[in-house]
Amino acid sequence: MPDAAPRREDAPAAPDVTDLGGGVRRIDARLGGRPEVVAVYLHALADGGVALIETASGATVPTVRAALDALGIGPRDVRAIVVTHVHLDHAAGAGTLAAWSGAPVVVHPAGARHLADPTRLWRSAARLYGDAMDPLFGPMEPVPADALRAVEPGPLALGGSRFEVVHAPGHANHHLALLSDAGDAYVGDAAGILLPGVPRIRPALPPPETDLAAAADTCARLAAHRPRRLHLTHYATVDGDDAVQAHLADVPRRNAAWADVVRASLRAGEDAPATVRRLEALEDAELAAVGADPDRWADDKRSSDAAMTAAGLRRALRTHEGLGGPDADAGGAGAPGTA
Repeated sequence: MPDAAPRREDAPAAPDVTDLGGGVRRIDARLGGRPEVVAVYLHALADGGVALIETASGATVPTVRAALDALGIGPRDVRAIVVTHVHLDHAAGAGTLAAWSGAPVVVHPAGARHLADPTRLWRSAARLYGDAMDPLFGPMEPVPADALRAVEPGPLALGGSRFEVVHAPGHANHHLALLSDAGDAYVGDAAGILLPGVPRIRPALPPPETDLAAAADTCARLAAHRPRRLHLTHYATVDGDDAVQAHLADVPRRNAAWADVVRASLRAGEDAPATVRRLEALEDAELAAVGADPDRWADDKRSSDAAMTAAGLRRALRTHEGLGGPDADAGGAGAPGTA
């Protein structure tokens, strides 16, 4: 979760695009000016166009547009925009990019209304981010209702290419994953966070919809599809059958380890700040144990910070396990802006 409000620049930085092979390219959206934190993916389609998977925020649209321009991709080349879920670092740019391209926006049915009218989503996130909202995430333009394509699980055709939609709750109820016939799985935050220079999966468990059992089931169902690559929005591609299966098996274990810390805090009757302190101690120990790159340590913490994770897990454990404690729902109302 980014902290201080950055200055929005009129001219985006030089486009940072990585060719991942197999018709997939990754654009570094540079949310808050930080590299390799939020990815936007381009998937080449059979008809010669592209699908844009994730949009990042409204503030990063100039960076994404600059990357598309550098690749020679114009508005008519974009056949569809897919958002894995409507948290602002994934989807706040959808309205602006849909207006520019004329492409439909593919979204989980439960997320469509928030893109058609983002007022409630924006107001909820503003409770967390305050004055940082506009520089990080804005503007968030609505997506016209007739441009929204709410999709159920099953086959999906885009630009002559075939995909499979998988509903993927756990991080958020309105989360989906998109799997290509070639074995590329775009999984948003359903399989955690893995930033460059930080070789350990970080749980992505924000309020208000974290569900540990659902997250574990999502990973199991994704694994059953045997994807060849996992494309995480924050911010990595896991490549190869064995690596993908190991990653999907590890995510529930990592979630459980963090949940155990919060569970112990709740059972001890601690308040929310005490839970945050426990998680901060855990994350410091974990990062030190794997020799994380100090330059990326802070970005890893911001991507799903201890306060947000504590709020998500306190709410989840109270809801699903009946655990209580002071301020058990602190920070739990509304939809968060980031992972």
